[in-house]
Amino acid sequence: DDPPYTGGHGYLPHPTPRAAYAAMVTRMDRSVGRIVDLIHKLGLDKETTESLSKFPVRADFPNTTDPFKYRLLEIIGVYGDAIRDTANEMFGDGIMSAIDFTIDMERVTGEHGEARCKITLNGKWLEYKTL
Repeated sequence: DDPPYTGGHGYLPHPTPRAAYAAMVTRMDRSVGRIVDLIHKLGLDKETTESLSKFPVRADFPNTTDPFKYRLLEIIGVYGDAIRDTANEMFGDGIMSAIDFTIDMERVTGEHGEARCKITLNGKWLEYKTL
């Protein structure tokens, strides 16, 4: 039995939460499998594979104690991969421009009457070029 999750604990409602979780794990397993297959196909050694597998850290990335900025960074840290994958599925492999770009923020009301912050990032889609 997979009772619907109605929300209220910080996550969006979902009609079949266990099935959604299983789908996410399956997608992650499939992605890891594709990466492992590519590593073998390319004949990468252990040292190169470990180097490419390290978590990317940018020294110039802002380290902030401001709660609002921290939460935005946290959102990208948690959802960034899913957002990127979804964008690539919708538009093809590429990246959103931060130059030809606008950002909008509005106050909206949630289903329980609470104030919510809606942020829209609107950037030109730049397809990766094959060299």
